[in-house]
Amino acid sequence: MKTKIDAIIGDEKMNDMMHKMDMFEDGKVLGERYTIEIIHTEQISKKMLRGLKEGIEATGDNVVSFLGVKGKKSVYFRENTQSISTGKSWATFPDILKSMGYKCETDERMVVTSITSN
Repeated sequence: MKTKIDAIIGDEKMNDMMHKMDMFEDGKVLGERYTIEIIHTEQISKKMLRGLKEGIEATGDNVVSFLGVKGKKSVYFRENTQSISTGKSWATFPDILKSMGYKCETDERMVVTSITSN
């Protein structure tokens, strides 16, 4: 099977530098939207998405904030994320997820607590 996975991925080293220089507050993560197409034989699961996330981050060059498949219950999202920055502009994590076709619930600090596909 071929499946398209929606992703938000950023440069890990740049993300760390932005935090260390106090340019990013806690909860802001560097990232860009991507679509990743995978070929697989198993059903998409949280375990599979976590393995994909770990593979993407294994080199130390990337930080993964979100992986999801429209119409599937399984998603991965980085805990305590409030906003995503491209380095030039930013938006709240819930607004980005909504624009990608996902619904989410947040806590009082606007930290995403759960995500579902529309």
